[in-house]
Amino acid sequence: CGNKLYDHAGLTFLYGKLEAQEVTTVTDRYGSTSGSDGYTVEELTSLGLNLYNIGEGGDYDLQSSSLNTAGVSMYAIFRHAKLSDSDVELAKNGNQVINNPTLSTSTGVKYVYNMGNYWNGGGHSGGSRFSNLGSDYDLTDTLIGQHGNSYNSRLMHSSGTATLVGVLNEKTSESTTTTQYVPVADIGLEPNSIIPHLQTRDSEFKWQTYYSTVPGLNQYLILTHAQSTNLSGAGRVKIASQNNEYPDVSLNHFGNGVIDHTNNSYIDDIYDAYQKNHQLMTEQGYVLLNPNPQQVTIDKEYIKDNANSIYHYHGSCAIGEVVDENQKVYNVDNVYIGDISVLNHTWGGSTSVPALMTGYKASKNVIPVSFESLKIFNVNVLNSSSDYNWKEKDLLIFKSCFQRWEEIIVSTPTNKKINITIDVQTLSAGVLGQAYIDSSEDINQNENSYYGNIA
Repeated sequence: CGNKLYDHAGLTFLYGKLEAQEVTTVTDRYGSTSGSDGYTVEELTSLGLNLYNIGEGGDYDLQSSSLNTAGVSMYAIFRHAKLSDSDVELAKNGNQVINNPTLSTSTGVKYVYNMGNYWNGGGHSGGSRFSNLGSDYDLTDTLIGQHGNSYNSRLMHSSGTATLVGVLNEKTSESTTTTQYVPVADIGLEPNSIIPHLQTRDSEFKWQTYYSTVPGLNQYLILTHAQSTNLSGAGRVKIASQNNEYPDVSLNHFGNGVIDHTNNSYIDDIYDAYQKNHQLMTEQGYVLLNPNPQQVTIDKEYIKDNANSIYHYHGSCAIGEVVDENQKVYNVDNVYIGDISVLNHTWGGSTSVPALMTGYKASKNVIPVSFESLKIFNVNVLNSSSDYNWKEKDLLIFKSCFQRWEEIIVSTPTNKKINITIDVQTLSAGVLGQAYIDSSEDINQNENSYYGNIA
């Protein structure tokens, strides 16, 4: 048992529709009133520059005595052409820049410099320039008046180097409007009131694609591409030990060993499902939203790396190998297997129907069913419709239901009386939820008729 395991590998893709949307972005730039010359907060942070103010308080207020005190400290503004990022790094360290900027009293960026002591009574041949600061703390006109356009030779003076520390918080705001395409919030499939789950297959049953929606996700049509009947059967289920621990399970959807995605029929099937259904979706105006095709390439290698189980395990205890046609384990009395591990063929599509059939067939071998058997649950079947034809399968359903109720009642102490009412109705053909299994037709079913007579 467990030397073979079939399962369907698959991947999920989210589709939606796009609509045009006008998006306005406002960008604030500091240090200049001419717009593009300034810096955003993010750019200042990246360059390691601070944002200074005049009279607004905080650590970077030029009116603060910690920044400007005669003979002690001096921070001043010099307005000039915007520095390149590399020149900013040089100026921050008091080094002459590569591109000597043009000083101006009317254009450019208002940069803030730590002037040190040299221009604050500490050796400048022209004396202290602290008194020239004024209320705007701008020494641009003083420097131009004394020495002209001499940024490198004067500010980065070998005797008294100034260092760049930030910009003034004067700002301009730029608004940019662009057209962006965003997912439609509701594509109209009503997933909160309709539960669609459409299963499609190719003509050779090599792949299957599920079309689904999920309540609350009104923007998506969800496609799952998966294998169908072309399965490797290379999976295994092995007992790990005689201790109470999980078995070792290997799915091996694409076969054993190193998987070559360029030469693998199982991967080819899923890729074929993706290509054909993707074309249909795009022709209907849908776009793939996730995974984002602008970020990943959907190809055979992607499928190899991202495919996973869609939980349709079957075939590990096949009829004719582990169990007989009644699903009884060979050479072991009174042990039956009632799930799809008994299937000895690959199953294409959802496994709910064969699971129902194998469970029902196994139960008939081990559970005696009658109205009398329900008495062990202290249940009386009363007032049944005279025209309802009670069948063995109905009693099995009742017995299962009352078994569960008995477990709940026993584990939940109560002195209150519990009344259970069950309304049994026969739904007409074509009604959602209508289904039946005629037990008279089921008597002679075996592993061959699982695949031919279930409908």
